[in-house]
Amino acid sequence: MAELLTLLFIVLVSMVIVRVGAVALSKTGLSMDISRFQAQSAYMGVGFTTKESETIMEHPLRRRIVRILMMVGSAGISTTIVTLVITFTQNKSEGPSFVLQLAYTVLGLAVIILLWRLKPVDRVVSRWVHYLLSKSTALDIHDYEELLKTQKGYAVAQVLVEDDGWLAGLSLREANLTAEGLVILNITRSGGSVLGTPTSRTHIQPGDRLLCYGRDEDLAGLCHRSQGREGDEAHARALRRQYLRQEEERALDLQAELPFPGP
Repeated sequence: MAELLTLLFIVLVSMVIVRVGAVALSKTGLSMDISRFQAQSAYMGVGFTTKESETIMEHPLRRRIVRILMMVGSAGISTTIVTLVITFTQNKSEGPSFVLQLAYTVLGLAVIILLWRLKPVDRVVSRWVHYLLSKSTALDIHDYEELLKTQKGYAVAQVLVEDDGWLAGLSLREANLTAEGLVILNITRSGGSVLGTPTSRTHIQPGDRLLCYGRDEDLAGLCHRSQGREGDEAHARALRRQYLRQEEERALDLQAELPFPGP
């Protein structure tokens, strides 16, 4: 009976390890569903050639997490197999029959799985794992390309507002960067304070750092835009460029919704 309890304990520990790995992966920007699948795959030593696997291989922190899961998983699976063999090959005179031993094993596994899937248990375990992993600052490194679903040609960048920069002294409404295809995620003032949700009435000051999302060429142009007529003309060109871009995207979207012509 001691071997059976050991087997069930190993299974429970393995489930906890997989959950820790899943939460760790989710803290790097992956969705929880994908994180659980990849953590389970890594622990079991099974590889899947999916897009999510590629994002793990290209991310150093995710690779480290998966590597640890694979090493721990190989040891855990080996220990489980050995314990399972010992459980069912022990001297029958000293323990229950094979059928009874099998019934106890199936029942124990079923109880563990059912309890693990209960929402209150899931919340408690997840909260505990999140608390432990929150102590690791390394897990705060996110894959922003994955989080923001960026495509080629798009980027997230900081734009420093110079004293003679075109943005200096303008409000976000006056700058109208959204019409250029740029999104302002936050503003870091020169004193260090951060405006996490700037509004259209927020004024841009020299020394501010704007965290922007948009096309590479648009971000580069904004960084080097100076005050005066030249800057206003660059803004006007950016508006026209974004208008044409939106019209093209709208046409492609409408074309995609049209029914495919029959033969």
